[in-house]
Amino acid sequence: WSGIVILNEMAVPKISSKLTQEEHEAHRLSRNKGNCSDGIKIQGDGFIISETERERLLAVNPSNSDVISPYITGKDMVQGIGCKPGGWIINFRTWDYERAKQFPEPLAVLIERVKEYRDSLTGQIHEKDFWKYWDKREQFFANMSSCTRILACPSTAKYLIMTFIKQGWIASHSVKLFSFDDYWAFAVMQSTLHEQWARAQSGKLEQRLAYNLSKAFGTFPWPAQSGDSDEQYIQQRHTISEDRKLCFTDVYNLFHSSNETSEDIQKLRDLHIRMDQAVAA
Repeated sequence: WSGIVILNEMAVPKISSKLTQEEHEAHRLSRNKGNCSDGIKIQGDGFIISETERERLLAVNPSNSDVISPYITGKDMVQGIGCKPGGWIINFRTWDYERAKQFPEPLAVLIERVKEYRDSLTGQIHEKDFWKYWDKREQFFANMSSCTRILACPSTAKYLIMTFIKQGWIASHSVKLFSFDDYWAFAVMQSTLHEQWARAQSGKLEQRLAYNLSKAFGTFPWPAQSGDSDEQYIQQRHTISEDRKLCFTDVYNLFHSSNETSEDIQKLRDLHIRMDQAVAA
């Protein structure tokens, strides 16, 4: 192309892949290395069970609860009320087969639903034992073993939604995880500053943010803590979701709507402004 290049009604030398005049490459920062992870890739939908199946397994043997965990997906985080797990999953951790056999009913489910599929896989085998998850993110969870919760967000969402998930929940590969459990980290990661950075550094799926760990989090210049940060924002968002029976996406639809003037939404906006100011200070 040898003609005039126009951007925002102005002639410019070139247009970058990000639709800006210049393209600056953000560099990964050593401070952020190792502090994030994709969720667990189970490689076999047969691990996932319904509430009815869970009740049946517990009726047979209440001890089966030891190998059944809450399962949260990115869809649960953006479409579920209160950002809670929407299902259950059989979880034999890193146990050997002899230990897994102590729970014959859940193991039988995996033999029926997962074994044939996993045995058929070729190429790079991440986990040869069919009763174990494919990518368990062991190092990340070992680093977080002393924490009761983990900061997380959906991989793809209309809005950036940070929340804490409980230690012991199994987060699917459609969830991004961060090795923080404190409110200041939440404030930084939920701030408008970080959301705009993430949108600039990540890709899109349709018009939704597709959060890129290495480009968005890995390059993010973490601010020094400038003051105390409390849980009021999280509590207010959760209260709105529960009281109005709304998923977090719908809560943020109201949050960003100029037509919405209700007191509870305005309080969330005010708390967000306060949070942004603390992060930017």
